[in-house]
Amino acid sequence: MSFLTGSSDAGDVKKLADNIAALKSKHASVTSQLADARGSLLTITETGQRHCADGDAAASTKDIAEITRAETRIRLLESTLTRLDAEVRDAIRAHDHAVRQRLADKIAKDKASALKELSRKISVAASALADLHHAAEPLVGDSFLVKQVAELVAMLPADLERARVHAEEEVRFMIEGLRNGTISPPIPHTEQSDIATIEVDPEIETRRVLVLADCKWQHGDDVRTAGKHGQADLPISTANRAVALGYAVEVNSQRFRALSAGYIMPPRPNTKGLIDLDDENLQPPKPVFGADQFAVASGMREVITFDRN
Repeated sequence: MSFLTGSSDAGDVKKLADNIAALKSKHASVTSQLADARGSLLTITETGQRHCADGDAAASTKDIAEITRAETRIRLLESTLTRLDAEVRDAIRAHDHAVRQRLADKIAKDKASALKELSRKISVAASALADLHHAAEPLVGDSFLVKQVAELVAMLPADLERARVHAEEEVRFMIEGLRNGTISPPIPHTEQSDIATIEVDPEIETRRVLVLADCKWQHGDDVRTAGKHGQADLPISTANRAVALGYAVEVNSQRFRALSAGYIMPPRPNTKGLIDLDDENLQPPKPVFGADQFAVASGMREVITFDRN
């Protein structure tokens, strides 16, 4: 797989950053001149007002000429600032475009190589998995563990290929977004600016536990689920609460080893009736024994009928 590359280089980015710095320096200088000019106009106007009050016509005429020149200079400086504002905006857009192209080129190069290597490794793994599945077939009817392994092995090649295709699509989406501007990471506008890095959400610290019921929990902006007797990486506070209430056990504990024995593939949670581990009113599960325990485990429910025919 390949991704189209742009034409931006380090020299282009530095020149554009230097241009932004130069324009901003001019902007600061003109802003300072404008402040001085407005101060001068105020002083000249006050002087002219005193001359008018004193009836000094000659001085007033001179003041009017100076006020006119000061006002003209202020208008010129204001229009210069407006032009510089537009030039700075254009320069920043050009700089950001060049940085995005450069970042897209770097990602394209790095990820194309990684995807090529992943594709090669998947081909090798698929061949080895096919041999393993063939070797397991004669024993599928004799061991449920072998059967689970064989089913998992049969699914893995297709899952691996889907993962590779998904990764390629995500990388292509990122590269295209950088090039067309729909993805715009924070970019410094200094002469030392280099390829910008894309900010990511802070990682949520988690702890792995074995959940004892079909459950769900909040993980950042996502809602995640896990099936009964499956392992799950819960946020630390959620994991502590789940263990304390009896909805999970610590990984590698004695109870964990007893409950997880024989499970190869992670169980899938039911779509309804999930225990919300973040529910503030969540209570410990009620224990069931004997026939009730068998009924709960098997999903049996009592049906009463009055039909005697």
